[in-house]
Amino acid sequence: MAKIQWKNENLLKWRSEETKRQWTEEFRKSRKNAYDKTYLNKALMLMRKIYDQNKKIREDIYNNERMKLKDKSIIKLSTVCSRFFGGDKSRLEEAVINFNHKIKSIEILDQKMDV
Repeated sequence: MAKIQWKNENLLKWRSEETKRQWTEEFRKSRKNAYDKTYLNKALMLMRKIYDQNKKIREDIYNNERMKLKDKSIIKLSTVCSRFFGGDKSRLEEAVINFNHKIKSIEILDQKMDV
């Protein structure tokens, strides 16, 4: 039945108009933000894994791992650096080091403190 519906000219025209109506400027921006968040998180996660193993970010290892994973949403390190950190590699490295940081200790306080 679906194959028959996809050949229906009126239904195709209606679907095309609905799609155009849904793709507003606001929708495009929110979609781009969602994609950017995914790109950044996946890249930082991979870089953090490499950093944990090597104690530094190695672009060659990152690119090799990217290729092995065959995940098109993991973008090049240079692209991550320029798109999200204005080309500043030190800010990128700081973000990787602080990405998904782990709790080292819990201290009980005698008094309340603003954090």
